[in-house]
Amino acid sequence: MRPFITSQILTTVGDSCFHIALSVCALNLSGNSLLGVGITWLIRTLPYFLAMPLTGWVVDRFRRRAVMRGSDLLRSLVLVVLGILLWLDDLTLAVFWALTFLKSVGDLLFSSARDAWITQIPGEDSRMKINAIVMGGYSAGFAGGILMAGGLLALGAGPAELVGLNALTYALSLCILGRTLDPALPPTTEKVTMLGPRQWRELCARHPGLADVLVLAAVNNFLVMGPALVSAPILIRRDMGLPWECFAWYEVAVALGALLSSWLMASRRYANLLGVFTLGIILDGLTFVPYVLLKDASWYPGLLVLGFVHALFVPMLMIARTTWIQGVISPALQGRVFSVLSTMVLGFMGLGCLATSLVLEAG
Repeated sequence: MRPFITSQILTTVGDSCFHIALSVCALNLSGNSLLGVGITWLIRTLPYFLAMPLTGWVVDRFRRRAVMRGSDLLRSLVLVVLGILLWLDDLTLAVFWALTFLKSVGDLLFSSARDAWITQIPGEDSRMKINAIVMGGYSAGFAGGILMAGGLLALGAGPAELVGLNALTYALSLCILGRTLDPALPPTTEKVTMLGPRQWRELCARHPGLADVLVLAAVNNFLVMGPALVSAPILIRRDMGLPWECFAWYEVAVALGALLSSWLMASRRYANLLGVFTLGIILDGLTFVPYVLLKDASWYPGLLVLGFVHALFVPMLMIARTTWIQGVISPALQGRVFSVLSTMVLGFMGLGCLATSLVLEAG
């Protein structure tokens, strides 16, 4: 598992840099329009709806490690092209959106293959721990990446350098993943096909709770996580009048809270994973309520505390949800199920970002 976790931390560091570069590029190419940022998030979201059936089929049809490495190769090549165009100052908004779309296809492939691959690791009792370690590695990598991006920007680097760093992390991950386990696909008597509406209804009927998990994931990310992603930088930069460095430290506080919670989840076993998931959903929303009290820069320390506290509950819902699906869904179907879950999470989060941007632009 050590090579796998190493690759995850590396790519998360790079993804954090790309997250900053994405916002900068969207603002620059759209003339500092919040609507332009919202459309960029929509473009980033589209693969989760358009490519979901195909990516789920790919994950269940081919070895999961090969799919993860293939997605790393795809994302690395896409970002090399993007970085070169940025360096040449020859990037148009249409090409930027097209490359963003292709990167999201790779993101969807990787996340679906990763969660299905974990199920094939020997030792059923280790799933919760592995998922928690993955979440903890993501949190650590995200915090490190935000700090690295901030440092590079302070030294005069631009979006091209940040994108190039992300491309390098994918290339390194491609090599490192070659040292991980490569289990054969789970045995199945059925032909691997894309599931239609009838098959999904039958699957949800066989596994009570699956439909609820998917719907709650969509609602939570559209109404809570999406708006939070857009609103946090606006609160810090526009309402509080603080520099981007303060936003970076807020993201670090969030990452540290998630890291602590992931460590606690890894050290315990839970009999009722759906109960843990539901509690996490509730607390995830409630911990955003005090944010309405934050009015100006004098409240910034309180914002850091709230970000840390809020992040304590995010791994509860994410780790419990993933572990529950790994335990109840046939391994031969998990690529398609996790592909849909990724759409419910990241797809609807992107739609929430777009909706929030439109509201703020109109206001």
